[in-house]
Amino acid sequence: LAPFLVSHGAKTPEMLARIQRHHAEFSRAHGLPLEQAAWLLSTVAYHAVALADTVYSRNAVVDTSRRPLDRKAQQAEFDRSMEALIIGALAMCGRTAASG
Repeated sequence: LAPFLVSHGAKTPEMLARIQRHHAEFSRAHGLPLEQAAWLLSTVAYHAVALADTVYSRNAVVDTSRRPLDRKAQQAEFDRSMEALIIGALAMCGRTAASG
């Protein structure tokens, strides 16, 4: 799913306009250069989709022979991974989660 979403041929002009408006609004709201805001949002969105596609795949076979599947722990791990990604991406933009 994630590679499809970043495929340039998969985006309509309307989708691109909406994405650009969102990047501009985020840029203004957080005092970031437009290019940096676009990179930050795109990076987080891409990895969120890729991680969700991997973790929550409906067709995935779950190996429960070693330990039972704990959905609550799985969600907590997903949340923590996204938090780490966002904190790292903000740091690359010279920001912190507290100031971003």
